[in-house]
Amino acid sequence: DLYYVLVNSQKPDSPLNDQDVRFAINTAIDRQAIADIVFAGETTPTGITPSNLPGACRVDELPSEQAAIEDARATIEETGAGDVELDLIVDTSNPVMAQIAQLVQQQLAEIGVTVRIEQVDTAIYIERVFSAQPGDFDLSISWFAGYSDPSMVTKWWNPEQAFFNVGFTGVHEDLNALIAEGASETDPDARAEVLTELCASADEYAEMVPLVHRPSIIGFDTAAVSPTIQSNEGYGNILRNIADYRIAGE
Repeated sequence: DLYYVLVNSQKPDSPLNDQDVRFAINTAIDRQAIADIVFAGETTPTGITPSNLPGACRVDELPSEQAAIEDARATIEETGAGDVELDLIVDTSNPVMAQIAQLVQQQLAEIGVTVRIEQVDTAIYIERVFSAQPGDFDLSISWFAGYSDPSMVTKWWNPEQAFFNVGFTGVHEDLNALIAEGASETDPDARAEVLTELCASADEYAEMVPLVHRPSIIGFDTAAVSPTIQSNEGYGNILRNIADYRIAGE
């Protein structure tokens, strides 16, 4: 599972209509800092293919990871994007999203982008992000399930398949072709190459920007229960197998 930042490219008269501006924002976001500061090192950065699955793309090879922060700052200055305050909305149901938002706010300030954080309840969040056409926001933070194969979640980057994101992402035929190829290629080496290209393409369009994996911590009394807990969970179900937890000593 993974956290992401949505960068709304469909809102009329927004500086985020400009791909160069979106990429500058993507470049300014420091995934490793989010992992270290917000999650105390208990997670790792990821691209759109979950980085802990076989064949996933390398995060350090993403265009935004290779780009210079000075270039991002120059883009914001040249386009005048720094003259507009952007809203960043988060759902109050998960407090860590506000913590991620605060760090992203600080990171974007480094390139001259001013961000105002809004915390809203789930109903308002869904209405503004997923229901409004176009989406009624500039930036947003939430999370996706990562599933069990590196190609599965990539389909969400095609709004013609996903549908929920037509209000804030564009249709990119080159990216859609890579998504389809990544799901159908069976040779592991060839597939890894396709997924690397897919990650780079999505990273450059910078509309749905993966950040870090979504860690989960389960506490249990060893005197009472002896649980079996999976090392990776790709469907948001951190209590998977709870019905089969064994009583300690059995």
